[in-house]
Amino acid sequence: VLVALCGNEGNALEEIWARELGVWLYLPGVVDDSDLSSLLEAGQQVAARRALASERHGYFPKFKTA
Repeated sequence: VLVALCGNEGNALEEIWARELGVWLYLPGVVDDSDLSSLLEAGQQVAARRALASERHGYFPKFKTA
């Protein structure tokens, strides 16, 4: 089972909480009434930003998973 969680954009504590739960994908700023294709598109954008950050810094902090 993979869990994706939508949250409030810019709320670091909410993202930390989500990561501690072991979510597969955290999508800040995605609203509840989004359709699945919008959700997946937002996920791709987040993944692209994360990959770019990883390339720039040579690493990306690992989050605790359940």
